[in-house]
Amino acid sequence: MGESRLEREQRHLNEDHAARQKESKRTIGLIQSEARINRTTADIEAAATAGSAEPRASSAEFRRLGVEWMVKKTSTMAEIDNNPYLSADLKIAWCGTLQQTTLTDSDDDDLTSLRGKILLEAIKYDPRPGRLNSLMALTNSITTLIETRTQARAEM
Repeated sequence: MGESRLEREQRHLNEDHAARQKESKRTIGLIQSEARINRTTADIEAAATAGSAEPRASSAEFRRLGVEWMVKKTSTMAEIDNNPYLSADLKIAWCGTLQQTTLTDSDDDDLTSLRGKILLEAIKYDPRPGRLNSLMALTNSITTLIETRTQARAEM
């Protein structure tokens, strides 16, 4: 037994309906893609025309990071100078390293090696109370300097 005329018409209607649904979904997808492209293009054009405003905001953030860098660098050097657990040679070497570093340096090797030296000094056995805590505070200060420099790179 074959399908009746009514069943055949129902099947054709269902197939047409399914084809129209696919076409509608495809059209809606194209419209949404076109809208995204238009928004992205508008954002790019707006950024190009407002290019003069963005560097000022960026440079303001860079200036803020520069001030933060100088304050933290100066306080870290003072911590090193006032640390009673360090020898004069270490104080001079570590402060010299910090004096040579700038916010705009391209890599963090100098600060990373200084942090490593401080950690090595911290693990040396010395029973004086407070020595380890003072050296760990110095390590945290150096880590903060590295983080500030990393943030500044994004603003340059």
